[in-house]
Amino acid sequence: MGYVFREVISGDVIEHKFYHTGREHPKGEKRIRVNAESKKSVKEANRKRAIDKLRWLLNTNFTINDWYVTLTYTGAGKDRAFADMKEDMRKYLRDLRRAYAAKGVPFKFVYVYQVGKRGARHMHMVCNSVLMRSEMDRLWPHGHVNCEAIYGRNRYSDIVDLGGIAAYMIDYSDKTAEVLGATDMKRYSCSRNLDKPVITIRKEKKPSTYRSVPRVRDGYVLIPDSVVFGYDDWALPVFSYSMVRIE
Repeated sequence: MGYVFREVISGDVIEHKFYHTGREHPKGEKRIRVNAESKKSVKEANRKRAIDKLRWLLNTNFTINDWYVTLTYTGAGKDRAFADMKEDMRKYLRDLRRAYAAKGVPFKFVYVYQVGKRGARHMHMVCNSVLMRSEMDRLWPHGHVNCEAIYGRNRYSDIVDLGGIAAYMIDYSDKTAEVLGATDMKRYSCSRNLDKPVITIRKEKKPSTYRSVPRVRDGYVLIPDSVVFGYDDWALPVFSYSMVRIE
């Protein structure tokens, strides 16, 4: 039946994945029945897809010198209602847009909420670094703003791959939805001016399998930890790897 090849170009990172589906799979393979275990697999697969999509978006729009920002509450703000947190964030983003516009630079961002089981309240944001830390902090009246360069948070050599930050942000968001009982809550929010990754999906009818050897483009280097050769959540073969630009 063949297989599916997917290429994702997101900033300096290119990801290749070879996989099978219910329609494109090796001869003799059968789809698993839906049961309690497979439902867990579906949930985990959805989480992985959310991390993938966020990673591609971050890689496409941000560099190692941009900001990873954590907004905190102090005093009475520690008991802030979620609706008030959303309004606080709306106002903060509005003020940041104005501050960036004053410098002639568009404001680009992605953020998530974090509400812990013990009541801790934070917002986590990735944004382009234009303002100084003191300026970012001055516009947030509810507590502290911790700004750190992305390279200090998540780095592969000198080239950014924001898979780790994407996983953190999705985990924060999923745990918040669980604490609040908000099953329909968006996993993350972002500005409308973000560039999209370039995704190419091609169905290969034959052969029914693929070479499990990474093919790295000139000017790129393989990310060793990215190589996966095994089976997906439905016990179908999968092979994937990532490369980053070095020139």
